[in-house]
Amino acid sequence: PRFLADSLALRWEGAGLQMRLHVLAREGSAEFALTPPAGLQTVRVSLPGLWRVEQLEVRVEGTGQGRLEALSLAHTALGESRPVVLATGFRLRHLADVKIYEHLQALPRVYLVGTVRRVPAAAVLPTLADPAFDPEREVVVAHEEWPEDWPAATGPAGRVQIVADRPEHLVVRVEVDRPAVLVVTTSYYPGWTARLDGESVPLRRVNYLFQGISVPAGVHIVRLDYAPASLRAGLFLAAGTALGALALTLGLGWRAGRARPL
Repeated sequence: PRFLADSLALRWEGAGLQMRLHVLAREGSAEFALTPPAGLQTVRVSLPGLWRVEQLEVRVEGTGQGRLEALSLAHTALGESRPVVLATGFRLRHLADVKIYEHLQALPRVYLVGTVRRVPAAAVLPTLADPAFDPEREVVVAHEEWPEDWPAATGPAGRVQIVADRPEHLVVRVEVDRPAVLVVTTSYYPGWTARLDGESVPLRRVNYLFQGISVPAGVHIVRLDYAPASLRAGLFLAAGTALGALALTLGLGWRAGRARPL
């Protein structure tokens, strides 16, 4: 059921602007003219009654500047409120002390692309911000991090399936009919290693933040593992300490046995 509200709260920052708020509910409709004070303000609007709001429209008029930062419905008597998602492509999935939103257009955990766009390191972020960039079709890499050329390609690159997915371990089955790049939306960070069909392969940084593995045509198993140098050093140190303690224990036991009177 839709949330019953008797008021609205708008978090607004700006100056020199007027707002017209149109509310459509099952119980009726209403329009409010608002002139928020300058600066960051919370503007509250009382509805004619308890309404099940279905649509909200905010129109801004004037020559100033402003930004609507938050909008929520409220049931004053119950002390309850419900945030309204302002950005497109998001859905509220959990509402409690912490609000969790689902990004409806987020890229999958792993996916394939067929095109590599190589640019100077300083141009990676501007290229990613370019509206013409399509993350589902290509990756952007720095010349220094991906020195070899990549053949131009169009169309779907193939199919990918996650076989195992744990915090420090990922196994993926890849099936491609031409060379492709497997993109893993895990942060590129030292300590990650990649294997293709059991053989070690380079793990590249793609799209500034994520991991990428070059995959030849065919069916392959790609495995990624996280084992930072600090962890390996700690394991070696722990093993050395354990061996030292064992040797000391055996040595003391041997000496005690030698000193025992007949």
